[in-house]
Amino acid sequence: MRLVVFTEEPSMKVTVEEIIKKLNADARNVHIISFDGVGNLEKDLPAQLRAVAKDPLTKALILRDNDSGNCVARKSKLVF
Repeated sequence: MRLVVFTEEPSMKVTVEEIIKKLNADARNVHIISFDGVGNLEKDLPAQLRAVAKDPLTKALILRDNDSGNCVARKSKLVF
């Protein structure tokens, strides 16, 4: 299995890399894609998710800040 992690900003990418190290996980199977803010994430993520969906052995994890938003509404924007 391959894991693709999408992060809203570069600082979260660093955090995910540290978590992977602490878990002694195989970093070769984890690909982290960092965006430059929520606007870029929302604009580019649908195409990225379509690419991930082509491989049944690849799973996606999307990490976003809460920013006091409506989680249901945000998730509905991620449909691809």
